Amino acid sequence: LDEETPLLSKAALATVQKRVDNISVPSSIGRIPRKIASNFASLTADQWRNWTTLFSPVASRDLLQKEHLSCWLKFVNVCKLLCQRIITTSEIQQAEDLINSFLEDVRVLYPSHITPNMHLHLHLCDCIRLVGLVPSFWLFGFERMNGVLGSYKTNKKNVEVQVMRRVLLDLELDKSALIK
Repeated sequence: LDEETPLLSKAALATVQKRVDNISVPSSIGRIPRKIASNFASLTADQWRNWTTLFSPVASRDLLQKEHLSCWLKFVNVCKLLCQRIITTSEIQQAEDLINSFLEDVRVLYPSHITPNMHLHLHLCDCIRLVGLVPSFWLFGFERMNGVLGSYKTNKKNVEVQVMRRVLLDLELDKSALIK
């Protein structure tokens, strides 16, 4: 949880990174950058979601103590339920129950690490009931596209024109690859 009392040692984080590197996933999911051993420095929200729901249960399965793994898996299951593109009212209730159980575990296991965000977790299911599905109001897609656009090289002048030329060039390259 912090540098004084880490749940995973540097060696364990290196093991996690090796496991993640060996996982094959469809290109639509993307890879987790090689940042696990550096405490997940600057992961995007999309990468955090993928780490949480796909990679972490496999990569950390025998590295965390039982009670810590149980707590983490509750959070993983909440994320899986709430990040679906279709969710039933019973799944929202199931997620709400898991959030409460997760937060109780956090209160017992990590009492000095409770943050205001932990309290906000309690309102997430109500937000979904009122506003709709998580993908409709979280911005994973926009963040991913901002990352793509930010990777384009420009000379800092007329950036919009340069980015549009690059997008059009990429589209043309994609089309020519399909024609062959």
